[in-house]
Order: sequence, then structure tokens, then C-alpha cells
Amino acid sequence: HRTVCEKIGYFDENFFMYCEDIDFCRRAIRSGIKIWILPFWRVYHHSSMSSKGGYDDPRINRLNRRGWMILELKNSRRSFSRALFSLIRRNSRVLFGALTRLDMKSSRDCISDFGWLMANYSKIKSARKRDIF
Repeated sequence: HRTVCEKIGYFDENFFMYCEDIDFCRRAIRSGIKIWILPFWRVYHHSSMSSKGGYDDPRINRLNRRGWMILELKNSRRSFSRALFSLIRRNSRVLFGALTRLDMKSSRDCISDFGWLMANYSKIKSARKRDIF
């Protein structure tokens, strides 16, 4: 409903394709709005683009990983800097494991995600400050 958007804001533009609905629902719950799940309802997009790929598509995996990183930074109960440190530490462990297995694809993904995170750090931090109720 429009009043919900007026109270908590619209979808966060930091999310490109995935996890924006989870972020919206978390903000709604934090502000005291009840979330209902109606399993038999369907939503039809009259005009939209699709990822047109499966879970094997590297673009889909990249967008999904980055969406979850934003969610973790925005919704952590820890301070932003502690949540960021935790995320970097976990990503570093994944990178180290990939390098020891000589898995260059996973290594490139970790390095790419880290670069993206550093490039978008201030936007995500600002969104977190804006969304805290």
C-alpha cells in the first residue's frame, strides 16, 4: 500500500535485481508493519526483463551474491564497520580456499565482488543510515 512506502521508503536502488524484496520486507517488519505471505497469489509482470538465464549463468550468480552482501551490510545488528569487516573476512577465506584449490573462476569472483563492494561502500552505508528506524 502507498502508506507503507511513505513510511519506510521504496525499493532501495542499490539492489539491481535480487534481494530488494527481502530488504523491503525487513524494513517493513522493523517499522511494525505485518508481512503476509499468500502462497496462492500470483504476480504478472506486463512489461519486464528477465534474467533469461539459469543458476549456471555467471551474471545471475554475481548479482545474487552482491544482493546478499548488501542485505548483510544493511540489516546486520552489528555496526556497519563490523559487518563490513565480517564480510571481507569471509570473502577472504573463500578466496584463499579457491586459490589453494587453483579454482581461478571462484578467485576472480571473490576479487570482483571485493572491488564492487569497495566501489559501492558509501552508497550502501548511506542507505543503511537512511533505513534505520
